[in-house]
Amino acid sequence: TENIGLDIAATHADSNIGLQIQATDGAGADIKLLSSADNDNYATIAVGGDGALSITTVDDSGHAADLTFAVDGFTKFDGDGVEIENDSDSGTTALVIDNDDTNQYALSIEAANIDANVVQIAADAVTTAKVINISADALTTGGVLYVDDNSNNTGTRNVAEIIQNHADAKAATALKIQSDGGATGVNLVKGYADTSNASVVGLNIDLDKTANTTGDNDIFGIRLDMDNTSATNGDNTMRGLYVTPTLTHAADSGIPIVEGARFEVMGGSNGTSTATGLAVVAGGADTNYHLKLESAAAAADFAYISVGNDGATTIGTVDGSAAAANLQFVADGLMSFGNAR
Repeated sequence: TENIGLDIAATHADSNIGLQIQATDGAGADIKLLSSADNDNYATIAVGGDGALSITTVDDSGHAADLTFAVDGFTKFDGDGVEIENDSDSGTTALVIDNDDTNQYALSIEAANIDANVVQIAADAVTTAKVINISADALTTGGVLYVDDNSNNTGTRNVAEIIQNHADAKAATALKIQSDGGATGVNLVKGYADTSNASVVGLNIDLDKTANTTGDNDIFGIRLDMDNTSATNGDNTMRGLYVTPTLTHAADSGIPIVEGARFEVMGGSNGTSTATGLAVVAGGADTNYHLKLESAAAAADFAYISVGNDGATTIGTVDGSAAAANLQFVADGLMSFGNAR
C-alpha cells in the first residue's frame, strides 16, 4: 500500500509552481523532514540570501545522516563551481568515486582551459604521507601512468617536469624509480625527424655544485652500481656501459664522424690538482684487462693493457686464430723510453 500525505497538482498555466514556501531568513529552515524513527534525526532545506540553498542532515547521536542521490540518469551541476568541504572530525574520505562499470571511466575531465592548470593540487601541509598514491596490482599489459603530447607547436616546453626546489633539502631525491621485476628498469626511446641543423640529445644531465664549501666532496655525474652474485652456472656477461652508435650517410658525400665516447676533463691550477681523462680499475678475476681493444673483423683478435701489483704494466696482443698480432709503434716525432731508476 502507499499513503500520500499531500498531493498537489498545478496545471494549465504558462508557469506552474506546485508549492511555494517563504520563511524568514534566520536559524530555521524552509522545509524540515523528520525521521519517523526518531524526530531528533532530520533533514532541512533552507533558502538564504541571494537564493543560496542549503540541504542539511542531522544525526543527533553520530555521523550516520548520509545524503544519497538515487538518480536514474546523469547528475549534472551547472554553476560557478563545486566545493567539497570535509569536516575535521568526519573520520572519512572527502570524496569517494566507486565505479562498478568495468569498461567506463571512473573520472573523466573535459577541460577547455587555455592558460590555467587543468588539475591544481595544493598540499603544502603534507609531511610524511604521499600527495598522490596509486596502486594497480592487477595489471597485465596495461600501465599505471600514460602521458601523450601530440601538439605540433614548435615552442620550447617540458612534457613532464619534476622540481625539487629547496636548497636545504639535502637528503631529498627528485626522482626515484624502483623496478623489482621485468628485464628493463628504464627504457628511453628518442626519435627526431626534423631536417634542419640541430644538436640532438637522448639524455642530458647538467649537474652544478655551487656552494662555497671547505670540506671533502665526491661529485658524480652518473653513478652506476651493478651486482650479480647469485648465479651458480652458465655463461653470464655483465657490462657496466654498452654503447653502440652507428652513423652512416645515405649518400656518398659529407663527413660522417662517429665516436663511441668522448671525455673532456678540465682541471684548475688552484691547489694541488690532478686531471685524469679515464681512470680504470680491473681486478679480482682470473684475467684482468684494464683496456681491451677488439678488432672489428673478429672479437678474438685484440690488444690489451693490464696493470698489476706495484704498477707492473703489460701491453699484449692476441691473434685468435694464428700468431700475426704484431705490435707496431708509429710516432710522428721522437719516441723515448726511460727508466725512473
